[in-house]
Amino acid sequence: MSLAIEAPSAMLIDALAYTRRGWPVFPLRHHLKKPATKNGFKDATTDQAQISQWFESSTFNLGIATGDGLAVLDIDRKGGKDGLQVIQSLESIHGALPDTYKVSTPSGGEHWFFSYPSYLKIQSNANLFKEHGEGFDIRADGGYVVASPSHTEASLDTTGRTYTGDYQAINCLAVAALPSAWLELLTTKERSPAPPRTQAIAANDQLSEVQDALLYIPNEDYDLWVSIGKACYSLGNAGFSLWDTWSRGSSKYNQAEMPAKWQSFSSGAQYQAAFIFDTAARYGWNNPKKGKRDNLVGLANFGRVAIQSSEAHSEGKTVRTDKPFFMSASELIANPQPIAWLIKDVMEQDSTIMLFGKSGDGKSFMALSMACSIASGLDWYGHPVEQGTVAYIAGEGMNGIKRRLAAWYQDKGVALGNGLYVARHALVLPEEVDLLIHYLRNMPTLRLVVLDTVQRTIGGDENNTKDASSYIRALDAIREALPGVSVMIVHHSGHNADDRARGSVVFKASTDLEMRTTRDAENRLVLSCTKAKEAEPFEPMAFQFFTVGLLGWGDADNPVKSAVLHPLETVPPTPKQEDWRKKIRGGNQTTAMTILETMASASDTGWVELDGWVKETLSQTGIKKTSRFHNEVSAKLEDKGFIKIDEGHVCLLVGKYAREELREEQGRNGKNWEELENQVSEERAELGRDVYIHLPILPSSTQENEFCPEPEYEEVIGL
Repeated sequence: MSLAIEAPSAMLIDALAYTRRGWPVFPLRHHLKKPATKNGFKDATTDQAQISQWFESSTFNLGIATGDGLAVLDIDRKGGKDGLQVIQSLESIHGALPDTYKVSTPSGGEHWFFSYPSYLKIQSNANLFKEHGEGFDIRADGGYVVASPSHTEASLDTTGRTYTGDYQAINCLAVAALPSAWLELLTTKERSPAPPRTQAIAANDQLSEVQDALLYIPNEDYDLWVSIGKACYSLGNAGFSLWDTWSRGSSKYNQAEMPAKWQSFSSGAQYQAAFIFDTAARYGWNNPKKGKRDNLVGLANFGRVAIQSSEAHSEGKTVRTDKPFFMSASELIANPQPIAWLIKDVMEQDSTIMLFGKSGDGKSFMALSMACSIASGLDWYGHPVEQGTVAYIAGEGMNGIKRRLAAWYQDKGVALGNGLYVARHALVLPEEVDLLIHYLRNMPTLRLVVLDTVQRTIGGDENNTKDASSYIRALDAIREALPGVSVMIVHHSGHNADDRARGSVVFKASTDLEMRTTRDAENRLVLSCTKAKEAEPFEPMAFQFFTVGLLGWGDADNPVKSAVLHPLETVPPTPKQEDWRKKIRGGNQTTAMTILETMASASDTGWVELDGWVKETLSQTGIKKTSRFHNEVSAKLEDKGFIKIDEGHVCLLVGKYAREELREEQGRNGKNWEELENQVSEERAELGRDVYIHLPILPSSTQENEFCPEPEYEEVIGL
């Protein structure tokens, strides 16, 4: 049974995305610009339940209420008007406007979005600055704009003022702050009390740099918050808008206290824009003028605004509540709570988990076994579980997952029912976190979300601190939207250090629980705890792989097989492997050995095709010719006794995936390749038996999660 969840409309996705920027939205009539509610833009809200009700299955257009920190410059270019010329004329007097997020309109006009200090009052006004020409309106307090991806039809508008076409984002830029001179130009004289303007007025390019740098600086620490505010103060009134926008991302944000705090600042040499730049640099920021700036990567059907919202989501920008900054220790411990285990003594509920291991070390098998136990309510190898729904996002190998699930069902004799759902394709975070959360909200009693693997679900570079942090913040967003749910990521181990996860250290630093899988030459898998943030790390657990012939998936001539894990009573000792890295000089030889280890780990026999190894090594080194590779790499590795080359194949003689019997025999003694392969297959059959499991048919009255009768195991010869 599949879970029937309708994909959300593009309008709903973008509407929810706007709200995470703090912009209230409301519905407009189908293919028109007119409000669909009684009170128009006054009904605009950021309440997600109301917004979902409006846009889940309707054909409404989408409106954004302006004002309260959001101003939109409406540039009209129809009927002889040229709002762009008006803008250019004003820029020659008041300074150039910074690049910002822009939307094109069906009539050929544009909407330019800007932020401004919310304590200022900018009134919506039509045909401003007529002395400079016509076609320039301002949408702020008391107004609204039609938002992307709305569509209008001229034939439906009796007034004749509507054009047919789409509202589309022009670029992927963030919303810029209005410069100080433009704030003075646009604000009304009857505005609320505002902080005194500082003497210094920053140039537009410096404001853009500050705005970019602030995206990298965390905003939860009070002292840092004050210091950043003082630095922004040196930029003039435009600095307040930057400071206020940055502050909104913190859970401690209090809009009412911002003006008073701003007024308490004074200019000083210690806190200038340079302080912001230096602070941001410590968190991975590179000045766009000194280095290439990362571009936002978007998803077409999300709309560019949704992409920006996902970026804001990934940067931790959430709506704040007026919670006290501090709580006393007595308040914190007033309500003692026992540990809520997802798997008893292994992993807690409401946590972020990482499971990593080398390719072929069984990490996906382990993740699936945990997911199946939670979904079915079956103890996970003696550890009770908190039963609930599991969502499994598999980035690759859908056919393999099907067979593994069937093997688990046959082995355990327990039906999964509707407790486990597997995504049909991978979702990329943070770009698609909104879509993923939408699907997850519809799953009853959700307990666990598994993303397998990080490489296939991250929308950036796993080695880049910023991209890794954005990915983790997307995981946090899932947990925030779905209280009590745990998120597990499955990740590869490092290229040259298999005892840690690959990529940025952000992954380990941000998880509550980190686990590692290792697999030895005898097909035994060990699960160990490498980090437990709050609880005691569990002791290593050992498992043996057994092959399962899937009933009904094949026949005696063409059997379909998978594998299952059975626990071992004792954990095998960690083999003392020869550290070949200490004996190798030269990066090319190290790279070649690392590649060979990876390829050998995926080989049933330990042998790897020589041409494939050579080709992969050449692609990752500076070696251009095969002859040079053999002279400088493979021949020297063979002379050192690290590898064995024979009949177009190569194998390791050292390390985890070494063929020890070849090391002892110093070669294959004239045996051909097919004979050796058969020999190795027989060895592996002795280590892990091929089995069929005869599963009795459940009577129709049997409940889905009741235990089936004990399955019978039977050795099968010749599979």
